[in-house]
Amino acid sequence: MNDRAKMFLSFDALNINDYITKKEDKKNHILSKIKSLKNGKNIHIKYFDILEVKEVYGILKKIDYNKKCLHVNDSIIYFDDIALILK
Repeated sequence: MNDRAKMFLSFDALNINDYITKKEDKKNHILSKIKSLKNGKNIHIKYFDILEVKEVYGILKKIDYNKKCLHVNDSIIYFDDIALILK
């Protein structure tokens, strides 16, 4: 084992790989949900806004894949801030 691998070996007990895998799985799940959405449909989203979780109910106006955000009512919600999407 090289020196670089030995240096990070102590962090292995923190299960960093499991955490990263779960986070990526959740991100992929949310992205697949976003791809299934249609403009003009009712939507319910829970998302993070600084230090609080907010909810928005309303009509999906636009999905902006370039800016990675959803426009719901008068709110702009970024993909990375989304915690849960309910249709």
